[in-house]
Amino acid sequence: MEKIIVPVPKRLVDLIDEKRDNLSREEFIRSGIDHTLGLKRQTPEAQSTGRSFFYEGREKKYPWKDTFDRTWLFAFLSYGVGDAVSSYIALNRAGSYGDPLTWFLFNRNFYPIIPFKIFILISALLLSYLLLENRRVSLLFPVMFSIAGVFFIIINVIYSIGL
Repeated sequence: MEKIIVPVPKRLVDLIDEKRDNLSREEFIRSGIDHTLGLKRQTPEAQSTGRSFFYEGREKKYPWKDTFDRTWLFAFLSYGVGDAVSSYIALNRAGSYGDPLTWFLFNRNFYPIIPFKIFILISALLLSYLLLENRRVSLLFPVMFSIAGVFFIIINVIYSIGL
């Protein structure tokens, strides 16, 4: 890689030296450029645990990342898979299923619901991941989808057995 020499004002050099901690000037500037471009570099510890990300020479830890992952897994299983399977069973047994809004929107057709659910879950997952720094907000989406999934599974089971 070819090095490019750029004249930099002394005040900027002093500011870099003050803020760079244990990084060399080149590493500090590269991390600043990477951060500006949106690139993330993981430390070796982060690669093994998946908890820490390396931004501008400093680590940010998200101790609730495991909770975030488990909550989203439950949301996918309950709202995504569980609701879809129970809706399909309820539709075959009772001719209807428990989510009246979806029933109305898709004109009593089950199959368009699958791509719709995938789109909604992935969109919410991405939004939740972007808000990962705020624990409450990032966990709000998977908790809401989990509650909705369990609720619709129960409703669909009630429709299926004819109560």
